[in-house]
Amino acid sequence: MKNLLVVEEKATRFKEIQSEKIDTLNCQDDFSLKRIILQLVKDYKSIDQSFYLVKTQLFSLYRGIRFHPESKNIYVHETIKVISLFKRGKI
Repeated sequence: MKNLLVVEEKATRFKEIQSEKIDTLNCQDDFSLKRIILQLVKDYKSIDQSFYLVKTQLFSLYRGIRFHPESKNIYVHETIKVISLFKRGKI
């Protein structure tokens, strides 16, 4: 099962763009990114593998858009929130 999440420019939260509702993730007020689509793969058979994949995708995403969270005072805990929601099956 795949979920598509979108982060809009100057967004303050991650939003799901499918019909199913998920929790939104509040971010710092200055969390500003170009419009991007991040694909997260949910694999119930191997949650650890999926967790690793999602973590890799997030950091790859940051590098790809030349975004350095620490420069905007967004530290690892923001990324951990995303990963935590994913592991709990919220995204």
